[in-house]
Order: sequence, then C-alpha cells, then structure tokens
Amino acid sequence: MVDVSTRTLRRWTAKATDELLDETDEPGWEYVGFHDLRRTWATSLRSEDVDAMVVCDWGGWDDLQTFLDHYRGTHTPEAQRREREKVEWL
Repeated sequence: MVDVSTRTLRRWTAKATDELLDETDEPGWEYVGFHDLRRTWATSLRSEDVDAMVVCDWGGWDDLQTFLDHYRGTHTPEAQRREREKVEWL
C-alpha cells in the first residue's frame, strides 16, 4: 500500500511520536511504535468489514490463522447488525 521500506515506516513513526510528545507533553507517546500503528490500522480495516485475507495481503501477514488470533477482535454492534441482515432467518 505504501511503497517504502519498513525501516522508513519505523523512522516516520518515531518522528511523529517524538513530535507529539513535544507538543502534548504526554509521556504515553514514548511507548507508541510501528507495531501499534499497524495493529490499529488492521483493526480499523476489519471493523469496516474489509475481508481478513485482503488485510493480510495489504499488511504483509503471511499466516491467516495468526492474523485472526490477534486481530479478529469483537465486532461493533453495527457490524453485527449488517451481518444479521445477510441472513433472513436470524
């Protein structure tokens, strides 16, 4: 999705969190890393009902089961309602 190296993404993340720490003086920014943003990105996509296989492909995960174990999460009430509407007898 983004044509840069993982190293570049990590550098961008560090720069952004350093700037946010300076601006907000909130020490929690020291603990935000590339993996946190990747996890949030994947969770957000799944919450919007993007197919797990597509998220795995976009995010570079090789193993669907491991991805699902970590990112399946719980679905919002809206997502559950959309799924129920797909089946007439629910």
